[in-house]
Amino acid sequence: MEWAEQRLVELGFRVQLDGKVRSYTAETDDMMVYADPRESKQITFCPFKKPLLKSGKTRWGYRNTFFILDSWKNDIKGKYEKRLAEAKSRLFAVSNK
Repeated sequence: MEWAEQRLVELGFRVQLDGKVRSYTAETDDMMVYADPRESKQITFCPFKKPLLKSGKTRWGYRNTFFILDSWKNDIKGKYEKRLAEAKSRLFAVSNK
């Protein structure tokens, strides 16, 4: 888990600790991205369009999840940014309908 947290920091994620709960977030002008490093062999990302809605409602973020594998060693930032751009395209296309 430590290597995953280091990888997230390298990708620009903030690590927040609230008691025993850690959250990993990255924010842009129009999106908030949550990361989940708990699954074995990958880190899963879930972007949401801003402004974020109240609890219980989403802006299609769950449909746009993507991941990077632990085994990937080269150009991690490039792979993350490519997948984030694809997810953003889908996210904004769905929310504009």
